[in-house]
Amino acid sequence: MQNKSKMTNDLLITGGQVFDGTGSPGRMADVAILDGKIVAIGSMRDEKAKRMIDARGLVVCPGFIDIHAHGEEQLLITPLAEAKLMQGITTMVGGNCGISAAPIQGPLTHFVNQSGVFTGVDVDWSTFAEFFQRLETNGIAINLACLVGNATVRASVLGMEARKPTQLEMEEMKRLVAEAMQQGGFGLSSGLVYTPGSFADTEEIIELAREAAKKHGFYASHVRGMARPIFQAVMEAINIGEETGIPVQISHLNPGYPSWGIVAELVEFLEAARDRGLNITADTLLYDQSIFSGGGLLPNWANEGGLPALLRRLEDPMIRQQIKDDTRLHGDQNGGGVGGCLIQDGKWNQIWFTRPERVSMKDMAELAQSVGAQDPFDAYLDLLLEEKGNVSGISRPYSQRDVDYTVSHPLIMPGTDDRPVSRSGSVLPWHTRGYGSFARLMGWYVRERKLLSLEQAIRKSTSLPAWRLGLTDRGSLKEGYCADVTLFNPDSIQETGNTQDPAQYPQGIHSVIVNGKVVVDQGEHTGELSGRVLRHAQGK
Repeated sequence: MQNKSKMTNDLLITGGQVFDGTGSPGRMADVAILDGKIVAIGSMRDEKAKRMIDARGLVVCPGFIDIHAHGEEQLLITPLAEAKLMQGITTMVGGNCGISAAPIQGPLTHFVNQSGVFTGVDVDWSTFAEFFQRLETNGIAINLACLVGNATVRASVLGMEARKPTQLEMEEMKRLVAEAMQQGGFGLSSGLVYTPGSFADTEEIIELAREAAKKHGFYASHVRGMARPIFQAVMEAINIGEETGIPVQISHLNPGYPSWGIVAELVEFLEAARDRGLNITADTLLYDQSIFSGGGLLPNWANEGGLPALLRRLEDPMIRQQIKDDTRLHGDQNGGGVGGCLIQDGKWNQIWFTRPERVSMKDMAELAQSVGAQDPFDAYLDLLLEEKGNVSGISRPYSQRDVDYTVSHPLIMPGTDDRPVSRSGSVLPWHTRGYGSFARLMGWYVRERKLLSLEQAIRKSTSLPAWRLGLTDRGSLKEGYCADVTLFNPDSIQETGNTQDPAQYPQGIHSVIVNGKVVVDQGEHTGELSGRVLRHAQGK
């Protein structure tokens, strides 16, 4: 097909195997780009372009969409978003798990300023409109879409209090969600195992979801329990969707220990809900590991009031014992995430630390041995006090067999569950997933293990999340679509980081194009800031 414009193209990608993102097999074709748009796909060897990219031996596909990301505020200090772009991601979705960059109002303003929760970022905005304006003024290398988090909204009105909102407070929370949607939010997210989002009951979430539904947004939920209560937790999300009519996305549908082997039954819940008419999908991690920080392994009530309140509780021997008893009795049912059940059953060697550096890569049993503690749980709590909560680590709560299932299922899309960090930045990486998730998908899951075809993996990483977001001009290689394109070598793409050294960019990514500009060129970031803040069309 020829470029009918008769104009010189900005870019001409020649000789590559083009996968359009729809799930169709690849075909040999050229791709012409002009003014940030794809203008032609076909045989165009005689076309002119300001720059030619020889894609022989490479896959040419839509840029990957990271449907489940975090830390959108970090783009203010890492605008190049290297960890995302160097693995082929051109669009990230922030605001997941109930925590978003806005709104920051009322009691949350003081908490953010005092706690430094947004590491290294000078928070001088209160609304999404102000936050987006600051990003656009600074410039970003990646496209950003945002959800509004229930915890952020709740903390802006109720602070960190564990109680039901009054009628006036509920109306204010609804107003904040409506405002966020009007300013371009793509939907509502919840993190129902994290304080203060966990303090919200189902009715509260329903009221907020109705506001997002009015603007045709979707509801993404880190459900109320990912281990023993996971069936009830997933059903809560389904009920919210059916009550409000809002589309539902189950965040990281990865059952935690000891609920291994039930993922197929969980997906049957989703499929049954779809048969009843609910628009529901899910996303997945690509690893059998999870991360935690601070008191993230402890019951929600222990974290009420934030980190200073948690530390005061740990200093009180009676309350400290209550925290230990609650965790050992209930696992993750009262909070504590998927790691709570590992503690409950004494799986000390499945939880290890990454920070502080002096205990890095020690598991809980080794930590206890190194300090002469009889109880590894006590050693963890002592460490929290000594480091004033500045503790993070990794657990292994998932079954790789279950992860294989979710990675392969056509309704479930991949996500990094991580931030747009940089190898040279001041913010430490959480896990190698932030650097290599999509390379791991295309390399380990597709090429080496053949759990799904390349065209299926590309669809799940591009057009499927674009559809979930309601994007009508991204996620596929089609004429008139925005030119977000990733080129990679299917024979060599793979992650290179590991648990001990996660901050490693993958190999095999050749070029990444964002809105028609080359941001990664032959494996090197160009410094181009061609990303955009994406706003939901219904909010305009």
